[in-house]
Amino acid sequence: MDQFLLRPQEAVSTETVEVRPGNTLVLVRDYNTLDHLRKALELTHTGKQDLVVMTVHLMRGPDTGYEDIPEEQLFTRYEQYLFSKVVALAEKAGKHVHLLVVPSSDVFQAIVHTTAQLDSAELIAGRSSVMAPEEQAKRIGEAWEALPQKPKRQVRFRIIGAGNEIKDYYLGAHAPHLSSDEINRIHKLWLEVTHEKGAEHLHHHEVVAVAISRLEQELKSARREEVLREIRSFSSGRRDSEISE
Repeated sequence: MDQFLLRPQEAVSTETVEVRPGNTLVLVRDYNTLDHLRKALELTHTGKQDLVVMTVHLMRGPDTGYEDIPEEQLFTRYEQYLFSKVVALAEKAGKHVHLLVVPSSDVFQAIVHTTAQLDSAELIAGRSSVMAPEEQAKRIGEAWEALPQKPKRQVRFRIIGAGNEIKDYYLGAHAPHLSSDEINRIHKLWLEVTHEKGAEHLHHHEVVAVAISRLEQELKSARREEVLREIRSFSSGRRDSEISE
């Protein structure tokens, strides 16, 4: 195993970790499943964008919330072996990485807080063995929305699975991904409406804005439960379609 010089810091920031804003943060936990890190090293030009490799040291029991945690308790032989594997992959790729251990009693909170404090542009994780990518993204997204102060930068959450299968999600407010069918439906509505007097100069985004406004109104009306049933039915039908594909 490699020997590491530990540098304890009270807070995580671009200054303490010595990285530039807009970096990529890669999550690691199991030294047997580092294919996503190998792909991240391949995709990242570390001369232009710093690459931080982070593991969360889960705190349980009476040590939870304790501030002056001994170094040997945070950086055990497990972290030493894990980061030895990380360094070996980085050296093989000819890339430089920054290593980070964050103690926390909540993995998802630790991840989003670190992402925000480092002003990261991208967060990369391997596919979970216990939950689907959509659930991973949902848990990360919920933790992100709970942050008291969210960065203005849009953050991409990328999950890399077996065979380098990549699924991208975005944290916080972002432009939705629309299918070609959804874009065509918006266009057909726009064509229909702009044939009406007084609406000749309407734009596509204004059609969407009206639809959103109507949905907001209906969710506040007596039709709320009916609308929610329709939304749940649509969401369920989409998931069934994805499974059948």
